[in-house]
Amino acid sequence: MCSSVCPFDAIKRDPETGKLLLEIEKCQVCAICYSSCPAKAIKIIYYDINSLTRYLENAKEEYKSDSLVIMCKGSAPDFADVEKLFGISNFIPLSIPCVGRIPPELLLKAISPMGIKMIYILACDENYCRFERGSSITGRRITALNILLEQLGYAKKLIKLKQHSLKVKADRNKCISCGNCVFYCPYDAAKLEQGTATFAKEKKKPNILVLRCQWSVFPKLDEEFDSNVHVIDMPCAARVDPLHIVEAFRQGIDGILIAACPEEDCKSKVGSKEARRLTTALKKTLSQIGLEERLHFCSIAPRYPESFYEELRQFKVRIENTYSKEVRH
Repeated sequence: MCSSVCPFDAIKRDPETGKLLLEIEKCQVCAICYSSCPAKAIKIIYYDINSLTRYLENAKEEYKSDSLVIMCKGSAPDFADVEKLFGISNFIPLSIPCVGRIPPELLLKAISPMGIKMIYILACDENYCRFERGSSITGRRITALNILLEQLGYAKKLIKLKQHSLKVKADRNKCISCGNCVFYCPYDAAKLEQGTATFAKEKKKPNILVLRCQWSVFPKLDEEFDSNVHVIDMPCAARVDPLHIVEAFRQGIDGILIAACPEEDCKSKVGSKEARRLTTALKKTLSQIGLEERLHFCSIAPRYPESFYEELRQFKVRIENTYSKEVRH
């Protein structure tokens, strides 16, 4: 089953021995294999049943709700839009890299013994799924679970599924026909326009800003950083604009780390390559004013869980040393 559901052919059966082989470099850490394994033979690093169960138990008390909304990061809107989509204002939010990684056992455990009365699952549109099969597998799984729950005496469609994908909108009244969207868009949609990011000053110095592709790192549910590190997860590292970098420095940010997927893993096809090109070009410009070492680019894959934190640690040390020297002078 694991080899049949893997979207990236990372799990294959050896024709001679019959054993299953994992090619870790092909693995995109979608965990669809984990959620599909009937023998529980696969263990995962991120978002296992135990950590998700602990989160739900704590969140149920925090949010004082018996409605659970599970959202794929690629389709998750803000809370106001969740209310519009499902018609609920008070709910327990759970955002994960792909809803296809949620095993049926967790949904059943949320209903009993946790006492969740309704589960809403927000998946990407099937043709927008970053992991190709996550949305379609989730749809079939929910249909089967609802049939089972109804046979056990629960209400009909206790688990509700909606497919939704975040898309940009073009304001034709402001368009100057520059053609940038056409040039950069890997899907030939020709309607993309870059959004903007806001930057917050931190009280503690030096201030470090991390602009991180949400597919490059799967953070822990209780992830915390030092007070002088501010992290912004973005749909793609290519969404970083030079103006974001310049504005961040202007507002007092001392160091900026851009974390992207390896090019071969990029969910937007050319996003990582474009982010690297942008960073390289911008560092040349920043070198004219002595700030090139304040901007750092790195490629991170979630299959190596500690790599991001090690990159951040090394960058943080470098920036802190530079800041200390400047303060002394």
